[in-house]
Amino acid sequence: MLRVYHHIWPGGAGLEIAKEQEKRLFENIKEEFIYYPNIVDVKENECHSLLRLLENIKEYNSEDYILFLHTKGATKPNELYEKEWREYMELSLIDDYKSHIQMIENGYDSSGVLMAKDGHDRHWSGGFYGGNFWWTKVKLLNRVPKNIKEIWGTLDNRHLSEWCFLNKIENWKPGVTTPSFENFNNFYNYIKEESNFNLSKQYVTRKTFWQNSERLKMKTYIENLEIKTRKTFI
Repeated sequence: MLRVYHHIWPGGAGLEIAKEQEKRLFENIKEEFIYYPNIVDVKENECHSLLRLLENIKEYNSEDYILFLHTKGATKPNELYEKEWREYMELSLIDDYKSHIQMIENGYDSSGVLMAKDGHDRHWSGGFYGGNFWWTKVKLLNRVPKNIKEIWGTLDNRHLSEWCFLNKIENWKPGVTTPSFENFNNFYNYIKEESNFNLSKQYVTRKTFWQNSERLKMKTYIENLEIKTRKTFI
């Protein structure tokens, strides 16, 4: 069984984005699936939704597939890179969902995009899926530490749901797909600016990674995250 857990933040453009995402889900996922639209309080975030998901899965079959997505860009509806970021993830995890199911059937615990792994171009971090859309199975979520709320320390930082959730699972084996950035120029340029991604050599340097304030917050919560240059290009 496929299950879609949709975090919907009702502020900003959240409800409008949610309608677009719901439409896309039902147009593109051809197999039977159960849809869970989780509209949270405006003061809540993805952390709250993930805690509810962990409660809900107690009633699911351990082999059921879960897609987690949210209303990415609800607070920045006029930022083109945010819109493209969301659509990039939707194109892969919704439209091309079968590739992620196959990734998990091939032995990975989860599947998503925007993660540096196994020699792929370093579009993002090596510790989580940038943007926090992912497929997995219930049996993996059953391995999330029971004290994840205490590990977070707060529910006020929505970034913890991305930076500090799946990667807290012992021996987590994430799968990554690398869709083309064609037609997503604003998002790709944002990536280059944020991570000093070099188009020709394709590596991330340390130069600007920790300068961004959000990256500094990330450093506090992610242990042993190392972004290394590829020596062959030095």
